[in-house]
Amino acid sequence: MILAAGLGTRLGELGLKYPKCMVPVGGHPLLYYIIQKMKAAGVTSLVLNLHHLGEQIRKYLADNNNFGLPIEFSHEEEQALETGGGIKQARSLLEDNEFFIVHNGDIYCDDDLGELVACHQERKAVATVMACPTDDTKVLLFDERNRLAGWKNRATGERIDVANLAGSPSSLESLNERKVKEKGYGGVQVLSPAIFQILEEQEEKFSIVKSWLKAASRGMTVVGHPTTPKTWIDIGTEQKVAALDELLISRCPPR
Repeated sequence: MILAAGLGTRLGELGLKYPKCMVPVGGHPLLYYIIQKMKAAGVTSLVLNLHHLGEQIRKYLADNNNFGLPIEFSHEEEQALETGGGIKQARSLLEDNEFFIVHNGDIYCDDDLGELVACHQERKAVATVMACPTDDTKVLLFDERNRLAGWKNRATGERIDVANLAGSPSSLESLNERKVKEKGYGGVQVLSPAIFQILEEQEEKFSIVKSWLKAASRGMTVVGHPTTPKTWIDIGTEQKVAALDELLISRCPPR
């Protein structure tokens, strides 16, 4: 699944003209690079959620014969449902798979998705998330086995410990009793259908982070795959779009 419903409110004129995944960089919409990356990882079909300027995405894919893949769409007509709500609404299109990859539609990352999938299968996880070094304020906390242990706001000191959430088994250790690693979410995850048990308990519009924490608190395996991609850029601002455009042109100048 490619999460493509975002509004792009920080992109100024670009956000008014394009859905975030359709912003041109290096001679192609960002969506082009995401699809090529997913095909290279063995993805054989796609689901995209649509909201802001969604018809532009549909037309681009149709004009390119869907890049040779079966593609289905989940329409978020009244409002964008955020990462968790978007996946929840697309349940009927995803739950018949052993697992599925979810890729944010506003990031360019050259990390190997095959390694993320292999980690998910090896750990028999319900969720495996790309865990990267970050300077962001809000971070995920992982234990010595890379299991999700909590969430933290570095600026305010606010912290959520999965061991202290309602319904957590007594076997879970508190964050205060072990060393934890702070990592950022890299915008790519692998999920197993069991995650929908958790998603269905949430409100209509919500962040997937809430569901990871709740799943971990119930003893489900939620792990971080630690990685440091050579290139990782989100296109949340015009400055970041320009940086990614320059980088991609330098790698492969348009003809």
